[in-house]
Amino acid sequence: FGRQALSPDLNKYINPTNQYFNENTQQALEATITGTAFELPAGSVDVAVGGGYRKETLDASTDALGLAAKRNGFNGNPGGLIYINAPAISGDLELFEGFGEAQIPLLSGLPFIDKLDANIAARYTDYSSSGGVTTWKAGLVWQPIEGLRIRAAQSRDIRAANLVELYNPQSTGFANLLDPQKGGSSVSFVPITSGNPELDPEEADTTTIGFVWNPTFFPQFTASVDYFNIQMEGAVSTINAQRTVDLCQASINNPTTYGSYAPFCGRITRDAADNLLSVRTPYGNLAQLENRGVDVELGYNEDLPVFGIDGRLSLRAFATYVYENSTTTPGIPAIAVDI
Repeated sequence: FGRQALSPDLNKYINPTNQYFNENTQQALEATITGTAFELPAGSVDVAVGGGYRKETLDASTDALGLAAKRNGFNGNPGGLIYINAPAISGDLELFEGFGEAQIPLLSGLPFIDKLDANIAARYTDYSSSGGVTTWKAGLVWQPIEGLRIRAAQSRDIRAANLVELYNPQSTGFANLLDPQKGGSSVSFVPITSGNPELDPEEADTTTIGFVWNPTFFPQFTASVDYFNIQMEGAVSTINAQRTVDLCQASINNPTTYGSYAPFCGRITRDAADNLLSVRTPYGNLAQLENRGVDVELGYNEDLPVFGIDGRLSLRAFATYVYENSTTTPGIPAIAVDI
């Protein structure tokens, strides 16, 4: 007895320590064939074709103490994890893909067209979670004079949802929001978060235009400037509980204008007296992103023997100016961030 007189066993009981285990595995196989397909007046057409397979697996679990943190729920929502510990996660993702790329010399040796090359590429990927999707890229590189290259490219790019976004299990807690069904008064409810195995890959259209300068009178120096514009649809994100309830109410009050928000009502559970019980906020393909800016790179390369030392000196400086970085989600105006 007495102050600070806890026995080791009692202290362990009052302040337990539990463990969380996380294992990520990836299996990958890829084959590529490269070579020259044929000759054009401006040079050889080089191609690459191939295919691949990849499987990713995530297994995360907790020990017996962590499992004991499970509760029967709150407001009639059984299961899930309330505040305590991290939930177990288990899931896998498989994909098969095929791809091809070609480097095509279009013109060369003409006034103000020292070289003009095209690059085209395409890839088809079949995800076990969301099906097939095609990505592509088309670009031009124009060298009007020796030492100066002007380049432009347009591409369709994707990012597949990760395993946590797909398979994160249901977790619950306690929270409050302003319920429009109750005159905007503050009410308690259970927020339910989870992954979404039906997520589609994020898709982005990317435009880049720029130049590379390597002056013949100063060959150790290079400079490049590139403008980029990235517009993404279906970015993976969540809508918080308050916004979910507000969007649902908007679809009820004005279905002509906001009828597209009606599916959010399916995430809300109420009892017979219309009291709010729970709101689900899973991951979804909800957001639109736009990112525009300029990348600048300066480089200097020099063989060190010129200074009496063996080796090579390379210096690089990078800078990026982002003048638009905005995110738009349902019912929320674009959020612009000036950087």
